[in-house]
Order: sequence, then C-alpha cells, then structure tokens
Amino acid sequence: MPSVFSLIGRSWVFARKQPVLSLIVFWLLILPSFAMNLLQTLSTTLRILPDTLEVSFLILIVDLILSIIILWGSICVMLIGKRLLRKKAGRSRSSFRTVRLEASHFVLPLFFTAILRACFTIFWGLLLIVPGIIYALRTSFYNLTVIFEGKTLRRALRRSKVITYGRLKWMFWYLLALLVVLYAPINVCLAVLGSAAQDRGISFLIVLDVADAASNALASVLFAFSLILLYGEFITSTNTD
Repeated sequence: MPSVFSLIGRSWVFARKQPVLSLIVFWLLILPSFAMNLLQTLSTTLRILPDTLEVSFLILIVDLILSIIILWGSICVMLIGKRLLRKKAGRSRSSFRTVRLEASHFVLPLFFTAILRACFTIFWGLLLIVPGIIYALRTSFYNLTVIFEGKTLRRALRRSKVITYGRLKWMFWYLLALLVVLYAPINVCLAVLGSAAQDRGISFLIVLDVADAASNALASVLFAFSLILLYGEFITSTNTD
C-alpha cells in the first residue's frame, strides 16, 4: 500500500496537469465557500444582519443552495480525478462546460445517498459511538461508487462496504492521516488568525474568509484525488483476491 505522502504527491502532480480544474475550484468551490463564510461573519461575528426568524430562514436556504453548488463542484473534481484510475493519467482536455454538464447528473443521486448514509451513521452512532465510526469507515467510498459505478442509495453504500471489507484498519489510518496532513495545518493557522480578528476591521475578516475558502478548497481537491487513488488500490486488491 502506498504512503499517505505518496498519495498526496501524486494527487498534486496530477492536479497541476488539469487546466479545467482551476475553473472548477474557483467557481464551484471557492466562491460558494467564501459566500457561506461571509454570511456567517455578517450574521454571527459582526452581527450586521438582523437576528430575526425570517433572516435566519433565508440564510438557511442560501446555505443549502451554496452547499449544493459545492457538491456539484466536488463531483466535477471527482470526474476529473477518475483519470487517476488509468495506467497513465494524462492531461485533461475536457471543457468546463462539459464537466459541469456531466456532473449535474450526479448531484441529486449523490445528495440523497449522502443523506441516507448520514441517517444510518447517526442510527449506529446512537447505539454506541464505535458502530457509527465503523459504518462511516465502511461507506467512505460511497461518493465514488455513485459517480464511477452508477450505483445509488443503499446499493452505493453496500458496494463501498464490499470494497472496504477487511480493510477498516487501513481506511482509518489513511483517512486520519489525510485529514491531519491536509486540513489540520490550514485550520490551525486560520483559528489563530481568527482569534486575532476581533481587534481588526471588516477588511481583515473578509480576507480571512477568502483564505479559508481557498485553502480548504485546495485541501479538498487533494483529499478527493487521494481518496480516488486509494479506491483504485482497494479495487485492484479486491479483484486480485
């Protein structure tokens, strides 16, 4: 099995060869993430928006729409990353429009599958914490089984269980390492800057929101590509067994 740094390194090299990826990341990941951050800053940190039920409901609706756009962008990223499963993952020649249209077909299936997975995870977590964690690990590839294999809902979840069968220890350590390496340094730095933001003006808060959106979008791309590479390794092992 490859190391975590090998997965991230291969993901980075691949990402740099995909010109359409920059458009996807900017329009479908960074901008909606920044909008969500800005809404939170205006409503909670600065308290510029009125604290009424109507405004809270409107913010909830806007956040839902932005979350769906981010999901759309994540699907675009995974469709680009599907090339990693080939023996030679070359340069992408797909246009931004083509990838968007292809990804749009997976938004609702993946959205409802994610909700179903969350419900099952919560159910198992209510019994005991450990079963909930185990279920989440076993279904870690649910998004890839939806996009790459065309499965939905329980079929997608069951397929992920098949792929991860007997490999939960590997899944746990790989996912933990990826989260720590990719997200921990970014969010620790943002948390430190955020604690100092109380003495700064609105301009500093907006810059911080932009940095948050951009850095986490990049980390999400590398995480998605690394997960695809891990999925490929597990698929190969499953077919060999």
